[in-house]
Amino acid sequence: MVPVAPVIRIMPQTLPRVVPDRIGDSGTEHMTGSFVPMADSVKHVSATWGHEIPVPGALRPWVSDVRGVTADADQGVLTHPPEASTALVFRVLDDRHGDLMVVGPRTRARYHRGKHVPFGIRLRIRPSRASLLLGVPVGELVDQAVPLRDLWGTPGDRLTHELAGLGPDHMSVLKRIEAEFLARISLAAPGDLSRSDLVQAAIAGLSTSTGARPEPVPAIARRLGVSERHLRDLFNRAVGVSPKRFARIERLRTVLARARTGSWARLAVEAGYYDQSHLTGEFREAMGVPPGSFVTGHLPAPTPCGTSRPLGPSRGDPYGPRRGRHP
Repeated sequence: MVPVAPVIRIMPQTLPRVVPDRIGDSGTEHMTGSFVPMADSVKHVSATWGHEIPVPGALRPWVSDVRGVTADADQGVLTHPPEASTALVFRVLDDRHGDLMVVGPRTRARYHRGKHVPFGIRLRIRPSRASLLLGVPVGELVDQAVPLRDLWGTPGDRLTHELAGLGPDHMSVLKRIEAEFLARISLAAPGDLSRSDLVQAAIAGLSTSTGARPEPVPAIARRLGVSERHLRDLFNRAVGVSPKRFARIERLRTVLARARTGSWARLAVEAGYYDQSHLTGEFREAMGVPPGSFVTGHLPAPTPCGTSRPLGPSRGDPYGPRRGRHP
């Protein structure tokens, strides 16, 4: 299990709050990688993935957000909502062992208890760029947390050991990861870069973060001069999910970010659902509970780190065997 979010103790009968995150892929504010219902009675632990670190200029086309963490042990519940981005997470645990993990996109919420993390740093990769940076189809990483050494072999193992030897210094660790990423980018074929740019343009059309309604997938394909099938294939490789699944994740995260702002019926329309029933169905499928239960803190039982409890069969985005463990 890799911590990827704010760590806040959940108490019964709470109301939601979403902590804003950095600038997202379409140029507007996104919510953080985790959302936790909370109220005045909720006890915060000592730290979250909220220690913002400036993204180096050379990485800004590739990485949307960098955050650091040191967190005390706690039995609070971490809620990880669906997330279309892939992240690279380096952390040092109590035994001073360092691990470097790739956390793939999440199509279902996960509920886990926190653990002590003396030092950690997370780089959120822009959805269209993950396959280029990591060298694998992102579809193989969906709902998984995979050691980088499993993807890169010896180079991944060597990088992990180098980062562990740098000590608890976020900037030194970030500088070394930046050098590795830039070296890989320099070797990318022009065709791969063009396909990545095309997916990025499609993501801008699907995003709800600007407040505008997303474009229909057929309209985006026509605008970009590709077939819907080709666009779907590019998305599955670069982002890990289909354009329609991406749009569903965007809608859900819009709901989570605005859950305190008004009625569910109005929010459903604003987020791009047909109606409140449509919102409720997709929310229950992705979060494991209906919206009313979620905002009052009635959540699925948390699972220990390194295990998973499916929230139901996934419709669409079928992938082959997946590596790693559930984030």
